Amino acid sequence: MSNKEINIILNIVNKAINIHKEMSVEVLSNNSVPIDNFLNRCLKYLEQIDSQTVPSEDRVEKGKAKKVVQNIYKSLQNYKGIERQDYNTDRTISLEDIKDDEKSNAIQSAAAYSGGGQGFAHVNWNAALLISTHGKEEERFDPYWRPTKVKPVREVDPSEFDGIVSRQTYEEWEKEMEKQKREVLSEVQRVQ
Repeated sequence: MSNKEINIILNIVNKAINIHKEMSVEVLSNNSVPIDNFLNRCLKYLEQIDSQTVPSEDRVEKGKAKKVVQNIYKSLQNYKGIERQDYNTDRTISLEDIKDDEKSNAIQSAAAYSGGGQGFAHVNWNAALLISTHGKEEERFDPYWRPTKVKPVREVDPSEFDGIVSRQTYEEWEKEMEKQKREVLSEVQRVQ
């Protein structure tokens, strides 16, 4: 491996090893551990190691680094202490704390972006207020989308139906298809 690849993979492994140190600090300071955060970080480190390209002769070292991080992940899974969920209380605001004019804006915004029963609507949410950050009138212009032109409906006189619609029964249609198949097969055999 080149020095750059070695350093990147070693830094990732060192970060994974430091998770155990962070866990002991968390236990001492908070008497609990946000284990899900640590597990997710280990998975992220595994993905980062996987994304590194190495020459074929150095794949063994890459595999060893992955094995070290996988062992750390397994030891985190077997953690037998007090766990806690890290929850950011600033992410949401109580509905009682929102002013009346903000409530009406949020309701209008939610109504404008409801999927209408046709699937999921894409909305950019403001994380602090949980309302959309843009209104319908501010949607971006898509230069690639061109609406199709509406074509006029042409009414057909019932006297022309015979040329357009076949009035065959299923049995008649089946016989006609058999006849056409035989004609095509005989034509193919004649050409060969």
